[in-house]
Amino acid sequence: GCDDSILFDETRTIDSEKNAAPNNNSVRGFEVIDKIKSEVDKECGRQLGGPTWKVRLGRRDSATSNKAEENTSIPSPFIDLPTLLNNFKNQGLNVKDLVVLYGAHTLGFSRCLLFKDRIHNRTHDIEASFANSRRISCPREGDDTNLAKLDNTPAYFDTQYFDFLLSK
Repeated sequence: GCDDSILFDETRTIDSEKNAAPNNNSVRGFEVIDKIKSEVDKECGRQLGGPTWKVRLGRRDSATSNKAEENTSIPSPFIDLPTLLNNFKNQGLNVKDLVVLYGAHTLGFSRCLLFKDRIHNRTHDIEASFANSRRISCPREGDDTNLAKLDNTPAYFDTQYFDFLLSK
């Protein structure tokens, strides 16, 4: 989700979205977050929660985790733009929300499985130099779990992702 609901562990009342199909072998690092939280709690001598405040803009994604909902509501990376826009609309989001959320792709990597077909077989709808650079880490045949960066600065929250899109 757009909040911390993805961090909720499986319990008798929570069917954690950590295990939802779109997150499988995608979202990582939960053990690092859990370790940091444990160390902070230990240092402070009690379990801490985060601060709260009223938010004037935006929307609350959820107060719990829901794997079944995530399996159906997270848009597939294989859908076209009209379907993606409709998916966002069905969740009460608009084009601006889509652009902002896709901007998060300035951080991190993506599994080759999610775009391998496009960079090798559907070259008419992808920028050639981008496709060529992704083929280096995502060969036509091989391990679909290879990771590829989506912009040139995957460890930094910056404007590279949007800068690249706007330059094309």
